[in-house]
Amino acid sequence: EARVKGVALSVELKAEEDDRLSNCNLNIKQVLPNLLNENVTFTYSLSVENIVNYIYSSDETLQLVAIHNYIDLLNKTIYDGSINDLVNDDIVSRSIELLDNHHNCRLQIEIIRVLIFMSLGTFKQMQSIIKYGAIPKLVKLLNSTEHYITQDIVISLGNIIKNRPYARDIALSHAILPRLAKLINSKISMIFTRHVVRTMFHVCKKSNPPLSFEMIKPVLPVFSYLLTIPNQSIISNTCWILAYLTEGCENNTRSLLGTGILPQVLGCLMCKEKNIFRPALRTIAHIVELGNIYETNAVISAGGLSHLCTFLRNHYMDEDIVVEIVSAIYKMVNTKEQIQCVISAGLLPLLIKILQFGEEEARHIVAWTVMDIIAEGSIEQLNELLNAGLLSIFYNLLEANDHNIVINALDCLIEILRAAEKVGQMEKFITMIKDAGILDKMETIQYQHDDLIYEVYSNTHAFLRGFVYY
Repeated sequence: EARVKGVALSVELKAEEDDRLSNCNLNIKQVLPNLLNENVTFTYSLSVENIVNYIYSSDETLQLVAIHNYIDLLNKTIYDGSINDLVNDDIVSRSIELLDNHHNCRLQIEIIRVLIFMSLGTFKQMQSIIKYGAIPKLVKLLNSTEHYITQDIVISLGNIIKNRPYARDIALSHAILPRLAKLINSKISMIFTRHVVRTMFHVCKKSNPPLSFEMIKPVLPVFSYLLTIPNQSIISNTCWILAYLTEGCENNTRSLLGTGILPQVLGCLMCKEKNIFRPALRTIAHIVELGNIYETNAVISAGGLSHLCTFLRNHYMDEDIVVEIVSAIYKMVNTKEQIQCVISAGLLPLLIKILQFGEEEARHIVAWTVMDIIAEGSIEQLNELLNAGLLSIFYNLLEANDHNIVINALDCLIEILRAAEKVGQMEKFITMIKDAGILDKMETIQYQHDDLIYEVYSNTHAFLRGFVYY
């Protein structure tokens, strides 16, 4: 098992190295002509004791030899499958200390290689580099003007921060987000951009409470640009970042809306890749879940309901997706104007279809949506709902084995009659209900042995008895 894990880790390291060098077309000997000392002969197979002695030497050549030997030892533990906790506190602490040696970029590069190896290694190795203060030094080095250094630092920080809230908090306290944002521009390579966004994703990943507006403010301007880059990984991670930042945080949400990014997020709903449309949908849901008119109207004005209608048609058979979509729609039927937008987007027939044939959770949410439309909408909007086929499915809903569905149907019926009563059209609507066979079906409900259903039936029956038409 250890050998299999070792091979997997070595492949990951090799992939990182190949990805970093080949895709960026970097030739270290060309990039660092003054940093490579061709006369240095590296002595391999030093003992750990000699590595410690070399690295604590004031001779930078010996320090470099020590670092190379330590990398070689780390590499051997991976390739021979041992994956042991090769951690020497003296070597690790001294290596991190030498990151401050800004005039020797070659030494910095090799130390960062050590940190990349260890960040992909064991828990003990990871804890060691955090313990001895690697994160603040690496974040500071993001300001380096040397591209080949910053790319490796970004990779290392992403590995260290991944799924470690305490490590992320250290990085945030040293202003990692604005430094990452400064790296993003049209001049850097696609692969470098991908690494930066990946690290930014780990920094912004779901937290409780969410990152504050003050923390995310520096990165807000880059999101719109990132969504224009034709790379699935970059767009997916950007959408997930937006989803994390908008969850339960009104300040963050309003600030993001202020950047004009909403149409781009809605456009991501039309992507075929689930790792793009899923976080985009989650972002839209978080925006409308705040329940504020400003945010909800912003989504509607950007064409959100039309996008959701198309999206719902495309993913009608995906239960989890349907639940998220109808949950978002449910949050957008608070006023007559919003209800009219739902109707104009062509959503009513789809909602009625889900109410009849959908899975349980989606049916409940649609039932609440229908009741809100009835309660908040105009009589014309109620007629639109009935014309979409609402009454025709009530009969079947009253036969359902799930008592919650029956109760929701009866509740909807009462809301319809109350709305009709307000505008003096009670007789018309009771006639429609009779013609649909719903009143006859209601009579059979009183014989059910479910106390909740009988209670709701009794309330509905009592309500109807107040009118001579019944």
